[in-house]
Amino acid sequence: LSPAAHWRIDEGLPRTRDTTSSGIPGPARWDFTGREFGLLFEAPLDSLPALHNDRIEVALHLTGNAPEGLLVAGELLAGDSSVFYRTGDAFPGTDVLITAVELATVEQRGRDLRFRAYVWNRELAPVRVARMSVRVEAGNPVQYGLFERVPTGFP
Repeated sequence: LSPAAHWRIDEGLPRTRDTTSSGIPGPARWDFTGREFGLLFEAPLDSLPALHNDRIEVALHLTGNAPEGLLVAGELLAGDSSVFYRTGDAFPGTDVLITAVELATVEQRGRDLRFRAYVWNRELAPVRVARMSVRVEAGNPVQYGLFERVPTGFP
């Protein structure tokens, strides 16, 4: 999901390129060294191509291993109140952090909800972010088969 209107990148967030290995600049990376925040995805839930049984997955790809205190967060907000919050924390040797919001576990009916995902560098550690992605993964229609109709033609 990448409509530019949903992404906010702090203007002061530095971008770096590695030129040490070949002398040719590599892809740009966001440098979070000394920064707590700087990259945010935010969209009304009903603007995302997600159904009530789907999950929204957020992945944060790093250059190098994740330092302690780094996480990627996903949350659903109703007004200013958080109704769902989950993080993907860094583990030693990890270069990808993932978190997900399973929409079936969240009461959604009759609510204007917003989905937010962001990088949180709690320790202000040296971190280079290669990319962050937000995607909708189709839910398993059989998982809730006792409560809703299983689609015809399901394998």
